[in-house]
Amino acid sequence: MGRRKTYRELELELEAGRLAMDELRSKFDEVRSERDELARAHDSLRKLVDAMAHRMSYYENVNSPPSANSLVWKKLKKKKNVARKSGDGPERKKPGGRKGHKGTARRHDPARSEHHAFEGGPPVCCGQPAAPGCTRTRDITDIPPVVAIETRHHIDTAQCRKCGKTFEAESGLPKKGSFGRNLIGAVAELRSHRVPYDGVARASNSLFGCHVTKSTVINMLARVGDAMEREAKGVMDKIYASPSAGIDESGMSLDGIRGWIHVIQSGPNVFIVYNRSRGSEVIDAHMDGYGGCVTTDGHRPYKVFDPGGKHQDCWSHELRNAVHVADADGAHPDARLLAEDLLRAYVESILLRDGGAPSARLRRAAEVALGCMLDRYRGSGDERLEKLVARIERAIPILFTFLEYPEAEPTNNSSERALRYAVVFRKISGQIKGGSAAMRRMSNFVTCVLTWRAHGKGVAEEVAKLV
Repeated sequence: MGRRKTYRELELELEAGRLAMDELRSKFDEVRSERDELARAHDSLRKLVDAMAHRMSYYENVNSPPSANSLVWKKLKKKKNVARKSGDGPERKKPGGRKGHKGTARRHDPARSEHHAFEGGPPVCCGQPAAPGCTRTRDITDIPPVVAIETRHHIDTAQCRKCGKTFEAESGLPKKGSFGRNLIGAVAELRSHRVPYDGVARASNSLFGCHVTKSTVINMLARVGDAMEREAKGVMDKIYASPSAGIDESGMSLDGIRGWIHVIQSGPNVFIVYNRSRGSEVIDAHMDGYGGCVTTDGHRPYKVFDPGGKHQDCWSHELRNAVHVADADGAHPDARLLAEDLLRAYVESILLRDGGAPSARLRRAAEVALGCMLDRYRGSGDERLEKLVARIERAIPILFTFLEYPEAEPTNNSSERALRYAVVFRKISGQIKGGSAAMRRMSNFVTCVLTWRAHGKGVAEEVAKLV
């Protein structure tokens, strides 16, 4: 038998055990505090991801109008109202304006005033004249009668005695045709709201009292499209000189032959051009040598831009592709996790851009982090998931350009919204007839209308200046 431990030795062992227990407690407290901190960080990040996913659920497809999600809006609004009434939601605001809010009501500033008096004195009631009361005030907005006035212009001429060249004093008159600038501007304004030709003709006859046929409207708009040629080229020159631009395209038929309409957009400037091909001809013709940042989708011809330089891939398209793979029938379980991780990477990169100084080092770090994230989803055996991982991996060099160049947009949603105006034209008319000249005029018209509206200018006034 071994020697029995003394009382002193037992005390020392007990003390050592207490010290070890205290050390374990302290380590446990550190781990628990670290766990709580990570949980809080995870909750905050989860809120950001949920908010972004909530927002993308409305705008998942930027080509569809907002009315496509009207049922979603109604369900959420109903759920929100129920939560407020039950006390689970945010506190219901009191009706009426807030303190300090200037309001958005129309400011009444009448240009003239009229006084209305009783004809022949106050009315007689109960056998005696009614007693005069206070004067009431009503502000009524109206338009004067708009009537087309035909004017005969007597134009002085002069002739050179040497060469016989004749000059006419046509200052202030339209270049050709028998309709004035204001009427042509009004017709262009109606057409800019995508009213069909026969609708423009009927509206002109009803509003202005002039006889205008559908063919006359077409001829007037052809003159307008030709007059906009120089203005459209000026818009493209401004885009070429800008630090960033977005490009997108959509199909459009010309005389029954399939073609493509491209939009090049930079801020308020929008340029529309048509081409028979979806290839790189438009890029070579209008964007060759462009030195700014270009945001595009994953269409192959856009690869001509420098992948490691100032080319930005659209994050909306990549996120949408990931969601479609995750929502497909029989999708791999990791597909949903990949879509969430990709959305989280996008949200974190936006926060980095807004909170830190853009740099090439920051862009490279984000690319490496995304590549490490994709490594977790390799070798799944699912064909769709593997294709998605390969697609994202190929796009990594052009996904974080906006972290180095802040003027680059992470999505080309602005270009798609500008393109939607021309797409609605296509849905109304079906196709453009009249050859390349008609398509060129339509491109000039859409270019000028979108750019003028973005700059706060009126179509009728600007057209009246051009013709």
